[in-house]
Parts: sequence; C-alpha cells; structure tokens
Amino acid sequence: KIEQINYYYETDDFKLKKTPLSLRIRKIQNKFYITLKETTSLGKIEYEYEINNNSLNNVPLDIQKKLMDYKINIEELKIQAELKTIRYEANYLEGIICLDHNFYNNIEDYEIEYESNNFVYSKKIVERLCKINNIDLKPSGYSKQSRALKNKN
Repeated sequence: KIEQINYYYETDDFKLKKTPLSLRIRKIQNKFYITLKETTSLGKIEYEYEINNNSLNNVPLDIQKKLMDYKINIEELKIQAELKTIRYEANYLEGIICLDHNFYNNIEDYEIEYESNNFVYSKKIVERLCKINNIDLKPSGYSKQSRALKNKN
C-alpha cells in the first residue's frame, strides 16, 4: 500500500494548460518529487527529480528551461489542485498492476493501470483482467491532473 499526494501547479489564468506541459509535486512518505510532463508526437516525456519540499523554490534547471521555452513564469505557478491516491501494486506477468483509489475535491474514483514497456500490451492486460473479473472498463479519458483541476471547488 502506497499513499501519495499530488499537488498540481498551474497559473491563475491556466497558461500551462495551453501548452503540452503539466507540472506536479508528489509526496510519498516524507519525500517529494517534482515531475514535468511534456506531450510530444512520440509520446510523453517526463522530467522527474527528488526535491526537498513542496515548493518551487529550487526547480531543476531543465524543468525551468522547458517552462521558459513556453513562456511560463515560475512565479505565476501555484497549487491549483490536490489529489490523494492510495495505490496497491503487484508484479503481474511482464509488468506491474496498479490499483488506485483517488480522492480530490470531495470526489472519489478508482483506476486500474498496468505498467509495462508496451502500451498496446498493457491495454490488453487491463481489458482481459476486467473481463475475467466482470468489471466494466470505463476509460476516463482524463488524467488525474485534468480531473482534479476540472472538478475544483
């Protein structure tokens, strides 16, 4: 069982949303990790680093540069949403199966993910597991960050 809190950063006028970037700081136990995700034509690129706390005071240089490339001023970024996840993980076949129970903005939802090096294979594994266990597979179509920001109080 892994408990984590995701803090999603955005500007008040949602400048980051207008780019292919997203920024979060994740707290797992007493450790913090900053992650910048960039959507490209080849898929998502993630820049992730362990940092000292939940602030943007010491953002790694390559993340700063990527934000500047899109004219995002770090000083304008602040926590716009928070999402807590309780995750259960298990090795399964050639990857890791993850079951997430998410809490955000007085909403609870669940996710099943299969982490492997092959997206098509991962999708087939999830579909098969859901079918075997009579679970209706309903893709959300939205990332955790999108759901948390969309359903903000």
